[in-house]
Amino acid sequence: RLEPDLRPARRGWASWLLSPAPLGLAAAVVALVVGAFFAGRALSPAPTPSQAATAAVMEQIRERILLSDLGEHLDRSQMALVELVSADADGIVDIASERSRAEQLVADSRLYRQTAEATGDVQLSELLDDIERVLIEVAASPQSGSSRDLADVRRRIESRDLLFKVRVVSSEIRERQKVSNQRQAGPRS
Repeated sequence: RLEPDLRPARRGWASWLLSPAPLGLAAAVVALVVGAFFAGRALSPAPTPSQAATAAVMEQIRERILLSDLGEHLDRSQMALVELVSADADGIVDIASERSRAEQLVADSRLYRQTAEATGDVQLSELLDDIERVLIEVAASPQSGSSRDLADVRRRIESRDLLFKVRVVSSEIRERQKVSNQRQAGPRS
């Protein structure tokens, strides 16, 4: 008579999860994962002195390449700005070559500006942003425009003292290159 009442009642999945066996299994898996994580961190090899030296040399090489490329970019930007400022402005002006050069320099300028922002070089970032704005304006202008359009570009260049700023930052980049080259040559001698 009591046997039908003694059969275990069917329970749902929630009651199965809350039973002691699955909870113990889940706790064991979590403990293994956490243990493996900390064991991996503790057993990972520390960088050797030669690996640290190699990383330092690679960083110096990376810096030298960046400074060299940035110096070239500033020189090309300076040439483009000088050509815009000194262009003949009588009637209709053909700035096709300046426009083409500006298009090429805009993409490079963005990359260098983003790098300067990432490294925290605010002065360089602001200069590259100013140059980029002028270059975008020139790149977006028609191939032949009025002398008034060219005069607007000149005013923008002159009002922000872009040529002067480019020359100053360019000389600072050259000095940083010299220091970097001396640092690189120092350990070898």
